[in-house]
Amino acid sequence: MSLVIENGLVVTMDKQRRILEKGTIAVDNGKITNVEKTSEVKRKHKAERVIDARGRIVLPGLICSHTHLYGMLLRGAHLEIDPPSDFSQILQRVWWPMDEAMTTSDAYASALIGCLDFLKSGTTCFADTYSGPNSIHLSLDYIARAVKQVGIRGILAYEATERHDPEEGVKGIKENVRFIEKIAKGREEKVKGMFSIHASFTVSDQLMKSVRQLADKYKAPTTIHTSEGLGDLYHNIEKYGKRTVERLFDVGVLGSDVVLAHCVQLNDDEINIVRKTGAKVAHNPMSNMLNAVGVAPILKML
Repeated sequence: MSLVIENGLVVTMDKQRRILEKGTIAVDNGKITNVEKTSEVKRKHKAERVIDARGRIVLPGLICSHTHLYGMLLRGAHLEIDPPSDFSQILQRVWWPMDEAMTTSDAYASALIGCLDFLKSGTTCFADTYSGPNSIHLSLDYIARAVKQVGIRGILAYEATERHDPEEGVKGIKENVRFIEKIAKGREEKVKGMFSIHASFTVSDQLMKSVRQLADKYKAPTTIHTSEGLGDLYHNIEKYGKRTVERLFDVGVLGSDVVLAHCVQLNDDEINIVRKTGAKVAHNPMSNMLNAVGVAPILKML
């Protein structure tokens, strides 16, 4: 089917960053074939369906660089817990008990809800990390099924952690490897795999080194929560005598294929390390406000 969306304010996001005040997008058989001023496209295309976008903005799908789809299950939840006083207590009293209660069916249901919510907001691609120590094996398959049913794109990982014991970290890494290999064999277009490390305060240097080696082997990206709260920073200073990003750098985990989530408690030296290694930063303002962890130095990082 051919489609023309005409007369809109088109934000192209092309190499020239063009913004067309009266722009038109032509689509044939589900693929965009032309993005130009309305007058130019009208001469070339006669579409079966025409949408007049006058007074509206037309832009590419948004990308969410860090999310936890299973968090949708807590939306509006009544929590009968002692009020947490800091981020560490939020993890201990809210997220970690939820993680341990998760099943693969819960992973599927929450992914379905999350993907539909993304689609409604114009987000068509996301990177997700799942955590459920009692539902590790095949969890990414259940999440991938939801992504494909909704029809958007997802980069999926299980969040490796040694919170309980080192074996838990090994199982998490194995789930990522299994999924990445499965996706490679199936030549999936909408779903990809990646590696996820929970955070430096719940993993050893050895786990991070193992993930770095596997990421190189499979040419897959890696994501890790980085100095989201002060607990992460203090853990590394007290145990290793280094700030969080300094430890990640010394371990060798950083690179242009790594996405550091949050990065709230970074100083200038750490920002320079991030820049030097080419690592990327995922900014999570809503989460940072909900957890009261602070405000990331976004202007400095830019």
